[in-house]
Amino acid sequence: MKEISQKELFSNWSENEIKNVYYFLGEEKTLKNDAVKKLKDIIKPDAFNFSAHSLPEADISSVLSEANTLSVFSNLRMIVLDGLEKTKTNELAKIENYLKDPSPGTCLVLISDKKLAAPDLIAKSSKTGILINFAKLSAYEAQIFLRGQIEKAGNSILPRALEIIIEIAGTDAAMLRNEADKLISHHHGKKTPINEEDALQSIGFAKDQNPFELSNAIQAGNKDKAIEITDNLMDQGTEPLRIIYTISSALQKMLKVKILSNSGMPAEAMHYAAGVSKNQYYYLDRAAVNFSKNALIKNIGRCLEAEALFKTSKNKNPAILLKQLIYGILRAKR
Repeated sequence: MKEISQKELFSNWSENEIKNVYYFLGEEKTLKNDAVKKLKDIIKPDAFNFSAHSLPEADISSVLSEANTLSVFSNLRMIVLDGLEKTKTNELAKIENYLKDPSPGTCLVLISDKKLAAPDLIAKSSKTGILINFAKLSAYEAQIFLRGQIEKAGNSILPRALEIIIEIAGTDAAMLRNEADKLISHHHGKKTPINEEDALQSIGFAKDQNPFELSNAIQAGNKDKAIEITDNLMDQGTEPLRIIYTISSALQKMLKVKILSNSGMPAEAMHYAAGVSKNQYYYLDRAAVNFSKNALIKNIGRCLEAEALFKTSKNKNPAILLKQLIYGILRAKR
């Protein structure tokens, strides 16, 4: 498969270049769903020529048989198959076989939540299909996305306000879209750009609250303080995913500083590379001493596992899981 960017994908679609196979891969579910919706709007399939299936419930043989069936009163049939990360080996072989000679009358959209990795058997099986990596947004990409949401509504936002929202809410597109809606509603009728105070109030912090208390407690290795702050945030109705991202972000900053400090880079350039002020870099450098590089990597992995659990599990106790996460991170810092 040929891999292209999301920007290239939408550009191609604007020229009505529709392929017979698309492979949407990656952890950013919201943007994958947006892409499917946009493609459906372009193809405009009626009820006879559109179907969506999810694994492991879907029967692969039936889905592929449908894909090989001629469209009814339309030039193109559209079929969406989600959950490919759950595909069994024998089912994967059937999909691979179809991709070697896909039906010219069908647009098959394959969706997987797994990260892009080489080799990928699905991507390898198709010579004509298109692969798009919907990886988790970086902080910079998240700022661009959030700014775009704000500007589409006719508003503007200052850089520091963007940073605050990303720092607290994370980079998940669904979360950011929700925060953008809140900001736009909160700022309705004002002609000035959305500023730092607007961002803090919109995201749920009073003027006398410190939104970075949890990050500071994690970086200081203060388990009791981190648990206390987390309990307070939960009592205030803060979403567990936002709390997890705050913890993960604190760890990622320390990891970046630890790597930079051992890189041989000139001291004056390190805080620029880390994207923080000199004072914050000094603080993070001291905090990172309490954690080994491997411990930080392992703990960031724990945050990703907790995030996945909150997104997929219905039977969960957020308060207990968050405490377990914090205890696990701060119990063995080395």
